[in-house]
Amino acid sequence: MKKYIRLYNITLKLSVISTAICSGILAVLLNDIIESYQLKGTQEGLMSSMISIGALTALITSILLQGYFRKPRWIVFSGLTAAIALILKGIPMPYFMFLIMCLIMGFGNGSADSYQSSFLADLNKEDTPRHMGAMHGIFGIGGVLTPFIFSKMLKYFYWRTVYIIAGIICLVFILQFAVISGYLEKRLSLVSKAEPKFSVRNFKELFFNRHFVMLLLCIFFSAAAQSGVTVWTIRYVSTYLKSSALSGICLSVYWIASTVSRFFSPLIPWKPCKIIAVGAFASAFAWAIALVVNVPVSIFIACIIVGLASGSGIPLSLSEGTSMYGGQTGFATSMLMFFKTVGQILSPIIIAYISYQCQMRVGMLATSVFFAINGLFAVLFLYGFKKQSNS
Repeated sequence: MKKYIRLYNITLKLSVISTAICSGILAVLLNDIIESYQLKGTQEGLMSSMISIGALTALITSILLQGYFRKPRWIVFSGLTAAIALILKGIPMPYFMFLIMCLIMGFGNGSADSYQSSFLADLNKEDTPRHMGAMHGIFGIGGVLTPFIFSKMLKYFYWRTVYIIAGIICLVFILQFAVISGYLEKRLSLVSKAEPKFSVRNFKELFFNRHFVMLLLCIFFSAAAQSGVTVWTIRYVSTYLKSSALSGICLSVYWIASTVSRFFSPLIPWKPCKIIAVGAFASAFAWAIALVVNVPVSIFIACIIVGLASGSGIPLSLSEGTSMYGGQTGFATSMLMFFKTVGQILSPIIIAYISYQCQMRVGMLATSVFFAINGLFAVLFLYGFKKQSNS
């Protein structure tokens, strides 16, 4: 039994590399795509928007279809959908068709991302935070390697060819999960077990649980803060602080620090939300101080501190949610991922608006505010459970 679960853990965590590639490949190829299609203005942002819309649609669909499909099969279907969409992007097509491929890829990747976390929680009920941290740590490694590897490929291949190569790599990682999952399906009862089907009553029980709502708001602001760092740091350091040499390194060290955090934070002998709260407040302080000093090196150091302190915030939030609803991990994960995605979408818009109305430095301070609110909701979540246990 244990050896089968160990094997399932390995193959599931490897499949996350496909999710990481799908999440990061657009940023690498964006300039070439814009030049190829001769895009201008808002057209340049439509690809990212369509991917986000696809991901949100997938999360809503996952909630509505809960209990109708076994999670491993849904992971395989979603992963194959995303990988095939990547390959199809390598075929010359009109821009509106390319946007449809972005939508389909976002749908497949968003659904796979959610169910990978949910199924991991089912496999590791005794030690979810550690395994969740490891899986998202592997995602972080994929996030670091994706721009490095595929930007190198652009020197030798046309961008459409790079899309095909990326799609084939994703296909391999999903197919290895599909093969091993098929082998293990008859050997593990939890693989064939489906969650209760979605119902409005269950939705009300979970969504109107004030503790779960606190967790939803916690992951929303965690994702919003993370997006504030990942979306705007390069532009701020290169344009506002005039240091193009250090701008790209800032983001790289942030992802490396975040990956380290995801592997090691679950080993800290605290409750997950206490780790989130302390890390979020430390990140808020470090980011604000960096902007007060306001030199490239201060932002560089803040990226390391923020990555180490709060990089594990999202996987720890997911582990808290799945531990609260062990029999409905699919619904809990989908709801948490939905709020996470909305936070990632709204944060860049809010920061852009503040930057336009005031100045970019003030807009960047919004990231500190997001971290502080993230920490506040983590504290409220902890306080609510302590109060509940004492009563």
